[in-house]
Amino acid sequence: MKDLDWNKIKYFKKTEKWGDPLAMDFSFIKKLDQFRGEIQNAISIHCGYEKSGHVGNSQHYLIPCSAADFHLIDYKVSPLQVYFTAEKLGFNGIGLYPNNGNWFVHLDNRKLEIGQKKARWIRNNSGDYVSFSDKEFFKNFADIQKKYDIITV
Repeated sequence: MKDLDWNKIKYFKKTEKWGDPLAMDFSFIKKLDQFRGEIQNAISIHCGYEKSGHVGNSQHYLIPCSAADFHLIDYKVSPLQVYFTAEKLGFNGIGLYPNNGNWFVHLDNRKLEIGQKKARWIRNNSGDYVSFSDKEFFKNFADIQKKYDIITV
């Protein structure tokens, strides 16, 4: 991403916690900016591009980086609304981290091979990562919350 590209972004600034803001993928940041506008809720970025601190094949390690972790400020929308909006906009990776009611979110635009499923997961309050298909998530969010001890706000 170039310095001037950041001027085309409405809701985010180059100075946020992107790691290296010039390592971020412009099309991903534009989609994240659209996501932010649609949910109408301020977002605090935790990280974008990083060199360590994630699973071995993390999207955060790639350049250009098309991944971001964040939390919502003031939680004006529910985690389910966050998920549906991210799904609607076509993010290939969506992770929800309830963190005892203080939800964190991971979104990415990972490249998918033909036939490869999009990545969807929740980390429950015990710290276990639970993967789901997008259809299963849509149909069973309430059951998933109960089964995997997930607290919502």
